Amino acid sequence: YKNKTSVLPIDSISGVEHLEKIKGINLYSTMSQQMRFESITNAKEVVNVINDLITNRKSSGTGAVSSNTADSAEQLAKYKNLLDSGVISKEEFDAKKKQLLGL
Repeated sequence: YKNKTSVLPIDSISGVEHLEKIKGINLYSTMSQQMRFESITNAKEVVNVINDLITNRKSSGTGAVSSNTADSAEQLAKYKNLLDSGVISKEEFDAKKKQLLGL
């Protein structure tokens, strides 16, 4: 797959698929975009984190992350994992960090 965009905002991700054979993932967005990441050493873990974020967003009904301090710390750790895996950019991580910490 060739991506026409290099940015897929985390809040627009509607689904994720684990590509076991290539140690990768496909991300699907609400804007009918798809991005593929290959050779991720912890791809299954990344898929689980993204699924948790999608479930949390859907259960909140607003797309916003809970302001609960413990939940914010857990969410921040998940976003850090996505950053370390190259799924999100430093800018996206920093924006979410500010949002979660209320800065």
